[in-house]
Amino acid sequence: MMKPLSVTAGLIVNARGEYLLAQRPRGKAHEGLWEFPGGKIESGEDAASALARELKEELDLELLSSAPHGVYTHVYEKEQLSLTLIVLRVLDWRGDAIGLEGQAHRWVSPARIHRLQMPGADRPIALELGLPDTFLITPEPPAPSAGGSARRIWLSALERSLQRGHKLVLLRIKQTPLIEQRAIAALARDLVKQHGAEIMLQDDAELCERWRFGGVSLTSKALRRSKKRLLPAESWLSASCHTPAELSLASAIGCDFATLSPVLPTQTHPGAPALGWPRVAEYLDAQTMPIFALGGLSAPDLVAAKAAGAWGVAGISAFWAAS
Repeated sequence: MMKPLSVTAGLIVNARGEYLLAQRPRGKAHEGLWEFPGGKIESGEDAASALARELKEELDLELLSSAPHGVYTHVYEKEQLSLTLIVLRVLDWRGDAIGLEGQAHRWVSPARIHRLQMPGADRPIALELGLPDTFLITPEPPAPSAGGSARRIWLSALERSLQRGHKLVLLRIKQTPLIEQRAIAALARDLVKQHGAEIMLQDDAELCERWRFGGVSLTSKALRRSKKRLLPAESWLSASCHTPAELSLASAIGCDFATLSPVLPTQTHPGAPALGWPRVAEYLDAQTMPIFALGGLSAPDLVAAKAAGAWGVAGISAFWAAS
């Protein structure tokens, strides 16, 4: 029989928008893993009072005010433990964090939190905080034979796109073998990282890890061949989906998010049948995995996308800052 346990965690944000993470001390369960600070809710405590006590005991921080953020559940099968995690957003606190139990702590940007090794209960929060509501998909980069000038123009457009605030990018390469695009892929990777964003490759998990990319997006064809998640939890994994069956498969293999398309008619496939918002809402009604609406959309469609149950909007031409 599963043992129930209620714990609390605090989201503490500094002036740079970074979150405070603490490392589990040696000798405790999940030692060495990074978590949002907090701990067990004792008998007679509410979440706020428990968090205040834990922050003082562990990090010498005084909690002044907080607000509810969300409630998450997680089952640790090995420990036969069902955990309810009550997360509070810390609005005000006093003091400088000190690891009173000898534990390390650090401030981490939202886009990087999911790259840390974390307990299973904390990972959904990390994904939620780090996943933006826009997803930039690049147009095809120029072929190596196009020359350095074409490459510089493409990279300049990528930089202008990043300057618009995009924090998640898919390097979309279909027409030329990815290995032949090594040079522009490396340049794009470094440029995206300079802007504090994450960049993903298409389909190739091995190259993703070898080239230190932030994750992989599976085409629908690659998704249908997949039986399990081929990337560690610290890397993004997404899938390109068009049907409820594909969405279910993406969730089953452990994708962090997916795209659903085409929502509206697109310039590249003007005659292809579009889903439309009512059908998108129908498809997403049973989904808990974050979904980006894709196809004929731009930033102003974000309101309609969220109303239909989508996490955000993905786009190619609408988000690409071409000259």
